[in-house]
Amino acid sequence: MWKDPVFLATFIGSSLLFAGLCFGFLHMLTAMPLWASVLIALPSGVLVFLLLLWLQICSDAPQR
Repeated sequence: MWKDPVFLATFIGSSLLFAGLCFGFLHMLTAMPLWASVLIALPSGVLVFLLLLWLQICSDAPQR
C-alpha cells in the first residue's frame, strides 16, 4: 500500500491540504509567530491524514 504511487500522491496532497488548513487557523486566530504556526501545522496535517486512514481501515470490517 505504501509503495503505490496513487497512495503516495494522495498522502502528500491530503497532508498538505490539512496542514494548510491548520496553518490558516493558527495564523489567523492566534498571536503565534509564523515559524511556530508552520512547526505545529505540518505534523498536524500528517497526523490528521493518518487518523482518517486508520479510521477507514478499522471500519472496513464486515458487519456482525
